[in-house]
Amino acid sequence: MRRDDAAAGPLRPSFPWGPGVGIGGGPGAWLGGDGGRGCSISPGRYFFAFSDTYLGPPGGTTRRPFGQGGGVGNTISIYDVDGDRNAYYWRGPADAPRPFFEDAPGSPAGQRFWCGRSFTVGPKLFVMLTRVRPGRDPRTGSNRTRYLDTLIARVADPTADPARWAIDYLDLGISGFPIYGANGEALVSGADLVLFGVTSPDPMATETAAIKLPVASLLMAPSGASLAAEVTYLDRFYRWSAGFAGDPMDQGDGGGLNAALHYDYWRVGIRTPLGFTIRWNGRINRWQAVTVDSRAEWQEHYQPSGNPNPRSVIAMVSRRGPFGPWSAPRKVFNFPDFVAAGPRPPGGLHCYAVAECPDFAAGPDVIRFTYSSSQSGPSGAAAPERPEFYGVRVAEVPNPF
Repeated sequence: MRRDDAAAGPLRPSFPWGPGVGIGGGPGAWLGGDGGRGCSISPGRYFFAFSDTYLGPPGGTTRRPFGQGGGVGNTISIYDVDGDRNAYYWRGPADAPRPFFEDAPGSPAGQRFWCGRSFTVGPKLFVMLTRVRPGRDPRTGSNRTRYLDTLIARVADPTADPARWAIDYLDLGISGFPIYGANGEALVSGADLVLFGVTSPDPMATETAAIKLPVASLLMAPSGASLAAEVTYLDRFYRWSAGFAGDPMDQGDGGGLNAALHYDYWRVGIRTPLGFTIRWNGRINRWQAVTVDSRAEWQEHYQPSGNPNPRSVIAMVSRRGPFGPWSAPRKVFNFPDFVAAGPRPPGGLHCYAVAECPDFAAGPDVIRFTYSSSQSGPSGAAAPERPEFYGVRVAEVPNPF
């Protein structure tokens, strides 16, 4: 890998802390959000979705505690290329904000949607969502996130003012793991939507499973519909099998794989719960995956005295298809090399929620991606939920076939 000023970052779009709008509540300040996965919604305009986001009063630069009015489960932005500007949106006033994608009224405290991949089919925008809720590990008593289920938000006209968006929510009928929303991947392939989901939050134990459903169902299903009957999964014999459903024994706390897939799913071979992208690279006539070296990060971030390897973005290619097998990984990004000088947060630097942005690639050998990190914020304090956009030029794409 070599850095190239025309390809490496920081690049547009940027996600600076700054003004935003609480729909129905007036102006406020957007102070960083997880993720930043996006897609084109019209010429020169892009949609980006963020998960846990810090917010403040107009002109604010200091974060308040997340659970005390200082943050919401998700926000969005509309990026204008000509103006090089992100317009941020959530709901409600700055002192009592609500997420842009809202859960049902009366939901338990802390329950919210995290955003995954977004994509368009014709004029409509779709956003993958994972419903999460804080909980306790029954084995250790420590706090952890419970992953509940996966939904798809549908927007009929994303070119309109976001304050006027009519949002339909479609239920995949899948509970617990695998998680096909946050940090998963979505591909429109012919008449089908193919979803890739992680089977565990543990970087040392996770795998990736695949399901699909008809695109026509996404377009025509009424708001609130369940698409469970339309879902099939890729089984261990590389066949699409019907009858997949969520496992009621899996409470979404990472305690185990979904029972319906435990022995029968095809292992796609991407082993990270921290974000990945799969796409066709026409230059090499191969499928390409961009993901995170989560195992090295697990050792470095959670075992600081152990392996010093940093978390990195990895490029892999496949001849067979988007379901693997994949080539040996090749590092194309070393996160600490790209971090400006400043205070380091406890536990070291790490990045996550990686998603390639091929719409911004200057050429087929350029990988441009968003990620979130724990690098320092404007105030000098450690700032998780800090998205960045970078590009690297890959001198040699790995191709063992």
